[in-house]
Amino acid sequence: ARPLITIESNMVSGHGVHTDKGRCHDFWQRFQVCMQTQSPHRGACKVFKDDYQECLHHKKKALRASIVNDQQSKAQGK
Repeated sequence: ARPLITIESNMVSGHGVHTDKGRCHDFWQRFQVCMQTQSPHRGACKVFKDDYQECLHHKKKALRASIVNDQQSKAQGK
């Protein structure tokens, strides 16, 4: 019997708007495989988790953009 709710169907990256999979699905898959194969050493999956989180939230990208904007403002004397 198939479970009523699966992890993948609940993940943001499980389904895309215009495609069968979301933009972060590949990152999720890599993270998930790592967690299944490296379970006693979950720290080994940090890189995959970070990539997945960045794909979802773009926090590093936003931080970099903010730093560049600040540097440009300082260079222009604002």
